[in-house]
Amino acid sequence: MAAIAILGAIVLGLLANPGIDSEVYKTRRIWGLRFLMKIVMLAASAAMIYGAAIFGVADAHAAIARLQNKRGETDKALRSLAQAVEIDPRNAALAYQHGMALMDSIKPTMTKEDYLHTVDSTVAELTSATALNPFDYLYQLALADALDAAKKPDAAMSAIQRALTVAPLYEEPRLALGMHYHRLKEFQKAEFAYLWAGQAKAMNREGTTNWLESYRQLLSHTAALAERQRAALNAQQSR
Repeated sequence: MAAIAILGAIVLGLLANPGIDSEVYKTRRIWGLRFLMKIVMLAASAAMIYGAAIFGVADAHAAIARLQNKRGETDKALRSLAQAVEIDPRNAALAYQHGMALMDSIKPTMTKEDYLHTVDSTVAELTSATALNPFDYLYQLALADALDAAKKPDAAMSAIQRALTVAPLYEEPRLALGMHYHRLKEFQKAEFAYLWAGQAKAMNREGTTNWLESYRQLLSHTAALAERQRAALNAQQSR
């Protein structure tokens, strides 16, 4: 959209330029230049129309989806984002937004078939986003979450490693590594990853998920699991 605006400003500037008439210097005319400028102006105008028709309409659908989400109209928002991606399939941000919306639409009350279909659609959309823009760590981490939900831990680990390569000093990818191990119930590796996240040079904003909160959840989870195992062992012994 910024490129379209800049191009529009240039075209309008050229159209508004009255030219220079000087009695001292005679204007030199270059054969064919005026005709070439007319062709360039027509091409620039066509490019602006194309950009508005494609990128502008896609961005409009994405904006409508954000408003629909605020009103709680999740299904409508998903359809709007799907339309945006269909119109502008090379836009990584739109693919990411659609993938996140699909992930947020997953509910415990879903049937197994609907759940698997939604997870597969989420993975496909976020894979597209990471392919279009491999340098945004958030895209990689979102893909890792979707792959964990799809029971593909090795692929999820690869996505986390790519995020760590892009943002090696940031807390978020390290935190995602801890959550990944936590989901796999590899508690010792999860603990190391959470503590490693606590040593990051750049931390998450205050009020967002952080390593300490996730570490406490890990400790609480492992304590509850150990208590259940102890209770089960005592029940077996009492028999």
